[in-house]
Amino acid sequence: MLDATLRIIAMVVAVLACATAQSHDVHDGPHTALSRNDDPPHAFTGERRQEQVEQQFMRFRATGDDRLLDEAWRLIEPELRGRPHDPDVLRTAAFIAQARHAFDYALGLTREALALDPGDDQVRLLLASIHLVRGTVSEADRACRALRKVPPLVTATCHARVAVARNEIEPARSRLSALLAVVAPGSIPVEWYAWTWSVAGDLAAAAHDAAAAADCYERSLALLESTQVRAALVDALLEIGRLDHALEILDAGPPALPLTVRRLIVTTRLGSLPSSEEIVRVDREFERWIAAEDWLHAREMARFYLDVLERPALARHLALINLTLQREPEDMWLERRTRSLRPTRRDQPPSTRSDIAPVLTSAKGSDKPAG
Repeated sequence: MLDATLRIIAMVVAVLACATAQSHDVHDGPHTALSRNDDPPHAFTGERRQEQVEQQFMRFRATGDDRLLDEAWRLIEPELRGRPHDPDVLRTAAFIAQARHAFDYALGLTREALALDPGDDQVRLLLASIHLVRGTVSEADRACRALRKVPPLVTATCHARVAVARNEIEPARSRLSALLAVVAPGSIPVEWYAWTWSVAGDLAAAAHDAAAAADCYERSLALLESTQVRAALVDALLEIGRLDHALEILDAGPPALPLTVRRLIVTTRLGSLPSSEEIVRVDREFERWIAAEDWLHAREMARFYLDVLERPALARHLALINLTLQREPEDMWLERRTRSLRPTRRDQPPSTRSDIAPVLTSAKGSDKPAG
């Protein structure tokens, strides 16, 4: 039985492994920065509150349904308002904010939490993840180096994520492989083990070894359900042409948006036309979010208009907007794919207030996240 600290760290690792895999099934408007002035209907306190938040996180990991994150926020927000200087409350609120892609707000909460408890490794792990998403890789590396209380496997996995961002792949692969070879699965929380296997998959993918990446992602998924890992597995299978197996993986997953988009891509690649009703439904939903300037799923939208309903100018526009939100290797890869596309006369990007000029300038100058 894990003590309270290790149990929470295990939950943190699970959340970090799936923070970009949200579903958008019932979203009704633009995602905005979180506020401490919301008026949620109810909240729990103490252990009951923590248990409820953890349950919502783990269900979110499995389903990618962002309604669960909204519920988690409703549970923690009154505590944050009532105990704004409690490190545990700040930490939990930061996890939820990061998972909802409110990265600036989450970063502020992590700084407040570390000011109160500089030795909190849970917050350091979260801080590293936020910086990786933002492309501030040197800050992520600093957060990993400051870890003191977690097992070597967790520290190595944190550093491996930094290595992916820096394209320093092979040393990190060797280190992680060596640790995975000697760590007995039952000796550590399953969340840690699954996370490490998923990051091993990211390393393999960065090394252009899609077959090895698929194997690592399957190992991770066998340990713990994750929409993000399932999506990454499908991408690896697409690269090596195992389309039938990709469909099997999708069939076993929840109806989350990243998987819905990938299903349309897989069926298109197989030569069997996807359901026109499904394409129209997704297109209309995406058009609604674009009109509302809601970019939470800009990555998935760009993939859709790149690989399913081909609109090159719109795909390019969305890929650049996505870089204003997150600058992980997958986002840089997506932007590179759209560089040489030629728009048609009917395919013009929407007129929005989003300022992507600085992103366009920096994207032209580098294939690598800033660090």
